[in-house]
Amino acid sequence: KIKLDIQDLTAEFSKKKIEKKTAAPKLIKSTKKSYLSNEKARCVSVVLQKLNFEKDPIIVSDALIEYDESILTPEACDLLKPAFPKQSKFDELLQKLEENKVNQDDLIASDIFIQTVGCVLGYQERLDSLMEVKMLY
Repeated sequence: KIKLDIQDLTAEFSKKKIEKKTAAPKLIKSTKKSYLSNEKARCVSVVLQKLNFEKDPIIVSDALIEYDESILTPEACDLLKPAFPKQSKFDELLQKLEENKVNQDDLIASDIFIQTVGCVLGYQERLDSLMEVKMLY
């Protein structure tokens, strides 16, 4: 037989145990939005990621203005060509941004890319000329 000390057991079990509840980590929701179609946003996003421009999508428009061949390499031009906006898509995006009074900081990288590239006068011709120059070499 085992002798039990009932006083010790009663004292031990009568102590209030405080259970610490751990709160589930809160997910930080991104407040950035896209006003492009899912397909176009995905296409542009993939290209920007492949070229490592997703953190600074404005780099492409700056490179177009300056004809910066260190950024707009032949490979980059080939990848960027299908991601470039048609004038109608650019106009559509600008209209949505104006209607919703959207700040550029609230946009995802693909929308910023379309917005900034579309603002470069003759952006398509600039890219085409860079690609033609590359073909000559």
